[in-house]
Formats: sequence, structure tokens, C-alpha cells
Amino acid sequence: MTNKLINDLLKRIPELEWQLEKLGNAFLPNSLPDGLFRQPFDAPISSYITELKTEINSLAKHENQLAANYLAARINQKINVLVTMCYRHNQKHPSRQATSFGVDALTTRQQWLQSLEASIQLLINQKEAIINTLELRQKQGDPNVLLGLQRELGEVEKRLTLAEETYSKAIG
Repeated sequence: MTNKLINDLLKRIPELEWQLEKLGNAFLPNSLPDGLFRQPFDAPISSYITELKTEINSLAKHENQLAANYLAARINQKINVLVTMCYRHNQKHPSRQATSFGVDALTTRQQWLQSLEASIQLLINQKEAIINTLELRQKQGDPNVLLGLQRELGEVEKRLTLAEETYSKAIG
């Protein structure tokens, strides 16, 4: 049972990373509920992800199923708060950032290819996370949330296609 909780939570992390990446400098830690995270006010966004991953890893150590369920619900609540905060921001401020997978002048070709491979894998993980969330939310039936998730999925698929095309041209 605990393994299922851990896997379900880990599947949500790429979606959260995607959303927080889009949020960027607009992330305001003071808009989070007090006591939800243990991060200092000036902590970078990545530290919130690290905290969640650490808590998910500690979930495996709990032998008491009741305690594990409580901790899993708490972690899920943290993820939901961050994702909701990102969705609200993105609805108010839609981003039209250009995605580029071009070669940076300061990297070698090998470094660029490795970076591109990592980007592709991250986008695949994010796509799977959004699909999982979309499947879960379809049961709830909120059309605004579903449309937002479908838009996010389309954006991830677009970026993934662009990255894969760039990679295949580079190695072909």
C-alpha cells in the first residue's frame, strides 16, 4: 500500500516541476499557507521540490500504515497547493515563451546533446504526469480544469516534438 502511495506522489512531481518552471520569478513564497513548507523565505523554487522528494522518500520508512497515509495526504496537499498556485498565475498571466533547443555558444556539441537528451526525458516525464492528472481530474468533471490541463498537455507535446526533431537532426 505504501509503495502505491509513493508511486502516485512521484508521478506528480514532474507536473509540479513543469508548472514551477513556467512560474519562474513570479513565484511568491509568501503566498503559500504558513507552516506548509519548511523553507526559508528566500529559498529557491528547487528547494520546495527537494523537500517534497525528501518527504516522499521518508514515506517508505514508515511501518505504521496510518502514519504513512497521513504523511502521504500532507505531501499531496503540498503538491496541490503549489500546482493550484501555478495554475492561477498562468490563467492571469499566460506565457508565450519561445522554446529553443539551439546550441549554446559556450557548450560543446556533446554537452548540448546530453542537455537535449535530458530535456527530452524531462518533457516525457512531464507529459506522463499531466496525462495522469488529466485522467484523475476527468472523474471530477470540472471543464475549466480539464481545458487547462489539455492546454498544458498540448504545450508539453509541442515542446517535446520540437526537442525530438532537433535531436534527430543533430544526430542524423
